[in-house]
Amino acid sequence: MRDNGGMSVRPGIDAISPPLRRGLGILAILLLLRALMVAQTGVIPPLPVVLAADAATAAFLLLLAPLLRPWALRVPAVALIALGYYAGGEHIATHGTLFRVAHLHHLLDAVFVAASVEGESKAWLGLHALAALPLLALLRGPRPTLGIAGTRLGLAAMVIAGYGLAMDSHTRPASNVVLGSIAQVPGAVLAQRSPEPRQTAALEGPGKGPVLQLDADGVEPEAFFERGDVAPGEGRRHNVLLILIEGLSAAYLPAVARHHGLDPAIRLPALERTLDERGFVTYRNVLSLQRQTNRGTYALLCGDYPRITTVPAKMTEAAEADQPLDCLPSMLDAAGYRTVYIQAAPLEFMHKDRFMARAGFEVVTGLSGAAGIDDRRGASASDEAPEGWGPTDERFFPAALEQLREVARGSEPWFATLLNVGTHHPFTAQGGEPDNAEEEAVLPTPEARRKVRNRAFERMVTALDQLLEALAADSLLDETSVIIASDESGAMLRQDAEPGLLDGNFGMLAIRPADARTRERLAQRDTLVTQLDVPVTIADLVGLEASGPLLGRSLLAPDEGGPRHLVFGDTYAGRTFFLRSTGRLLACDETFLRCQSWRFEPDRVIGSLEPSDDPPFLDLAARRRLAEDTSRIRPAGPGPDETAPPP
Repeated sequence: MRDNGGMSVRPGIDAISPPLRRGLGILAILLLLRALMVAQTGVIPPLPVVLAADAATAAFLLLLAPLLRPWALRVPAVALIALGYYAGGEHIATHGTLFRVAHLHHLLDAVFVAASVEGESKAWLGLHALAALPLLALLRGPRPTLGIAGTRLGLAAMVIAGYGLAMDSHTRPASNVVLGSIAQVPGAVLAQRSPEPRQTAALEGPGKGPVLQLDADGVEPEAFFERGDVAPGEGRRHNVLLILIEGLSAAYLPAVARHHGLDPAIRLPALERTLDERGFVTYRNVLSLQRQTNRGTYALLCGDYPRITTVPAKMTEAAEADQPLDCLPSMLDAAGYRTVYIQAAPLEFMHKDRFMARAGFEVVTGLSGAAGIDDRRGASASDEAPEGWGPTDERFFPAALEQLREVARGSEPWFATLLNVGTHHPFTAQGGEPDNAEEEAVLPTPEARRKVRNRAFERMVTALDQLLEALAADSLLDETSVIIASDESGAMLRQDAEPGLLDGNFGMLAIRPADARTRERLAQRDTLVTQLDVPVTIADLVGLEASGPLLGRSLLAPDEGGPRHLVFGDTYAGRTFFLRSTGRLLACDETFLRCQSWRFEPDRVIGSLEPSDDPPFLDLAARRRLAEDTSRIRPAGPGPDETAPPP
């Protein structure tokens, strides 16, 4: 278009330089991909953080564009971006966070890949791919000279560093998939190195020499490694059934949600009724010490901290080590108990087949067990191969019940641990078949996903109630203490919102002692409890003479220990936590360099968290020392690096 003077009149966009136009175009595509991810998950992150993260990523891609001129580089880069947004959306919908780069090694495991992708719609992947397609043109920058390429790489590195320092977590939903993943790479490389075993005592106890003072208030390191005392001989010899429910949070019980003022995406009033009617004490402040099944299960069985940072799990290393472990099953086995482990998933994944044997289980049964779930009623591999991780709970619990009945025919008392998979992603229905229109949808909406997840939990509740009813009918419930816990909390999901600070650590614990009188001795429902407390409580319930190396606090002796000091983590969020039960929390990233102080009400930990201006109650050296000490794997029996419990 020309004016009367013959001069060109172009839209105002011509006044913007070509690089800036290209950068704005990249940002527009990233915001479109972000909008698709919001539609995919239903989680709406805070807009200012989103804009900052996506703008930084657009600048990063603009700097790299000239280096991606060849099609052989550009096409894979755009494909990875589209795949990353799709995978990030799936991870947010399932776990509440974006994926961790350090966990991508699971993609090399055929069991994990086959089970995880089962039943998922790929329509979202197609939409992300279409949205990312214009990047093929936008990432074709001018041909760079050697000097310009070096300058751009340096500037790109500065963008990564600035983003990495600015974002409190690289996996929160507001983070950017592309730049957040790249910023994780250095930590992911370091995470694959296991900590060196310590040859000296991790904690110098009383009479062992000087004690390292870890904070200004004089709290010693041993306070974080409290050994659980039991009352010798007070418990009676009886059966114990530990039921681990995948991804269950106590917040899904309406009364607990009200206590904390939460609005979770899942509500299980039927489970609450079942627990109340059966005489369970359900705890309202339960801390899962880590995410992932292998880390939570290790703490529940061994009374020991899992590793609080994203280094190889203790279960993996213990399975590969040529030595037994001093865990609760081995202690009960030595006391004359029959020890049985039954799970619905393949045992090979996470090395649980080898670990459970080393931990002291006499019978270990899984989906691939020769005499296990495969050939039992309702879970036959020959007539209907289960999809996803394994048989649904309607099939698993009856099969496990038959095995428990066989164990109960013996004269010895028994300790059995069950682990289901029906409440684990992908939440397949009976036989993997969709049971309503939501599961058949080509493009499942967030609401449809929630319904599928809710039905999986509701089916679990029905199957669990039937298991307890059958045990009562067999007169086994009267001579069996039953503990229901979560392997890990599965990230307590909120309605259409980003997860809160400790949502990934809000676990579940309900206890029904065999002896009704013992129920009256249990700690109050608002007591702060952790997975560490389960094995030492079981040792106390059955009257073991000593708790051995078990950490934690018996729930039968709730008032004897005073304030608690705990270390735990969330490997999906890349966070570590140091807690005092008096109401102080220190939340750090996994480098321990960036930390924020928080306050809470001791009887309402999750629901009352508030950031504070308090200085960190642990210095950097103390944080790192505690992380090192939680990384040690205790060998069976006393050794030169074991500290005896204080008298």
